[in-house]
Amino acid sequence: MSVRNALLSVSDPTGLVPLAKILARQGVKLYATGGTARRLRAAHLAVSDISSLTRFPEILRGRVKTLHPAVFAGLLARVTDSATLRKYKFPRMDILVCNFYPLPASRNLAPDKLSDHIDIGGVALVRAAAKNSSCVLPLVSPDQYGAFAQRLLSGRLHEPDYRRRLSAAAWGLVAQYDLKIFGASLRALNGQSPEWFIQACEEKLPLRYGENPHQRASFFLPLGIDKPPFEILQGKPLSYCNLLDVQAAIQLWVDAPRRPFCSILKHTNPCGAAVGVSTADAFRRAFNGDPQSAFGGILLFNRSVDGAAAREMADRFFEVVVAPGFDARARELLACKKSLRLLRVRVSEASKVGRGVQIRSALGGFLFQNADRSVLAHSRWKRVAGKRPSKSVLADLDLAQRLVKHTKSNAVVLVRRGQSVGIGSGQQSRIDAARIAIDKARRYGHSLSGSVCASDGFFPFPDSVELLSKSGVTAILEPGGSVRDPDVIAAARNRRVTLFLTGRRHFRH
Repeated sequence: MSVRNALLSVSDPTGLVPLAKILARQGVKLYATGGTARRLRAAHLAVSDISSLTRFPEILRGRVKTLHPAVFAGLLARVTDSATLRKYKFPRMDILVCNFYPLPASRNLAPDKLSDHIDIGGVALVRAAAKNSSCVLPLVSPDQYGAFAQRLLSGRLHEPDYRRRLSAAAWGLVAQYDLKIFGASLRALNGQSPEWFIQACEEKLPLRYGENPHQRASFFLPLGIDKPPFEILQGKPLSYCNLLDVQAAIQLWVDAPRRPFCSILKHTNPCGAAVGVSTADAFRRAFNGDPQSAFGGILLFNRSVDGAAAREMADRFFEVVVAPGFDARARELLACKKSLRLLRVRVSEASKVGRGVQIRSALGGFLFQNADRSVLAHSRWKRVAGKRPSKSVLADLDLAQRLVKHTKSNAVVLVRRGQSVGIGSGQQSRIDAARIAIDKARRYGHSLSGSVCASDGFFPFPDSVELLSKSGVTAILEPGGSVRDPDVIAAARNRRVTLFLTGRRHFRH
């Protein structure tokens, strides 16, 4: 392919001058818009202003400079249009190097201020080049310059697959840009209400497989988000189920207590969790909560993993460890576990996970809901039975509430002295969830004397309260709202159980 002319118009100048020098050495004539032309001249490159092509100056403070037949004819002309170009003395453009004005980061920009930053000419240039990619190569990112230069020097610019990839990248950039403007315009009309849902995504992380090995899977992120809220430090590739568990772990991490905390998750449910005097202590207590279910689980820490914690987990099998960091000794001890994935959470990004609108596919469409962001302070609970508990019991109830919020419904969580001792999850009846939680506690030798219970939904009958109290539970936290609340409250009073109603349900399906 013979490359004779290139049009350059960029806001991001990264890599611009080295690319232009390569083009110039190959005898390519350079045309450029104002700021881009000045950068090239400062690098002692010969460049023609776009106005020399259009024979018209830039007007409206630069808002109109490339919107001219002389420019777009050169980008849109096909091989069969050569006679027309000769008639009007328009050069054919073989290369377009273009990126857009950056949109402001503020999510609350007034519409009139936003409009000042919207690129019109650049978007039109890229659309034209992408439409005619069999004749024009659009370069829309500095990341593309290196591969382009190699192909230019080796004479491999003509390959159709390469041209299709550049065209797709150009359309992707245009779509991303338009969606950002569209989203900002919608926010100006109706805040964050998801009355429209248009999202372009790209694959960021190929996955080993889906829920089962015969299913293909990938992890996509919206255009403009370059990476997930974690960094993979070691281990084999992640699977679809791994990422669902990591999502559940990070959501629990956002609601974790402030003390050193560890939770082990299986199938997105916590199966063991505890606070401790150290990270290692929290791990030991979480593991002992349900050592059988912990096998092959996902470990979550709200503190950096140190050598002491790493020694505790080194002889046991886990799939993933999620933490804000790992010290040098922990990395050294865990390096021998080649399959174990260590994920370092980016705290500022992870805190946003699950905080916005949640989207799930259903029935060929999508379900939207606002995230469940609430964890109520005990000052907002309503005590309807029993005596006022001690601070330690209130702390246990608070931990139980945080755990049950992240457990599949129907869910019951038992906590004693900062340690989960029984978790019943995903049951069709609430009393079955209570029975499972009690059975797990007894199976692993946990005393339930003085333990507390949290339920994600109301108790529809007094039977669960009666069963829990007989097992040693002395305080219960539940949302209330059942038509039989008076019967449940009466059962708690008769059994001398402290009962709090929160008025806040935490179903998780």
